[in-house]
Amino acid sequence: MVGIVLYISVFAAISPALSNDGGMSNWLSSLGGTSWSEEAGLGYVFISVSIYLMSIFVAAYAMTSVSRLKKEETEGRVEMLLDKPVSRIRWMSSHLIVAALCSAALLLVMGIAGGLFYGIAAGDVSGGFWSILTMSVSKLPPVLIFLGITALLYGFCPKIMALGWVIWLSSVMLELAWEGQIIDWSIMQISPFAYTHYTIDITNLPLIPLFLLLCLFSILTAIGLWGFRNRNVLTKS
Repeated sequence: MVGIVLYISVFAAISPALSNDGGMSNWLSSLGGTSWSEEAGLGYVFISVSIYLMSIFVAAYAMTSVSRLKKEETEGRVEMLLDKPVSRIRWMSSHLIVAALCSAALLLVMGIAGGLFYGIAAGDVSGGFWSILTMSVSKLPPVLIFLGITALLYGFCPKIMALGWVIWLSSVMLELAWEGQIIDWSIMQISPFAYTHYTIDITNLPLIPLFLLLCLFSILTAIGLWGFRNRNVLTKS
């Protein structure tokens, strides 16, 4: 968390001072073949991209948190725990709740730190703070999707949990392909992060897709819990 705060704070502080002239401006404005950086301003675009990239790694953190369940299970800790009056769903749910809350906390702290430093540097603490905070918190639904995918895989078959990382990496590759203008936006929308993309003006962020992502997360998690309740617990080999 300290690293995330430092990263966002530094980039937020220097963002308003960036000039719209130069190589960086040309690179940002060329992403996806759009001229959106000229409309939003290079400083705002720079912090937007920074928060977007960090949210992808927050999703990886959420997946790692669920992956620890497999380690505990293969080491025999889960089997000993479930011998006591603790239900499977309660045990797994507690870990998923912690993972979701920690992910939300990371995004919240990232938004608060980024908003404060960006607002101070830009001379508009009120407007800058709430804009950056909203931008950061809006990344929670796609982050939770990856948490839900990992929960689903763990609930049914922990041995194929690596598939979750394949899906995460595929989203990263889609982003790179779109930025390189190899694919168009319609294909990019396969990625959950497309619905909170840095090219979308935060004031015009569509809420229905985010709500649907939250619903999908709930479904994935529920199915994962059901699968864990009905499968055999892994034991030490």
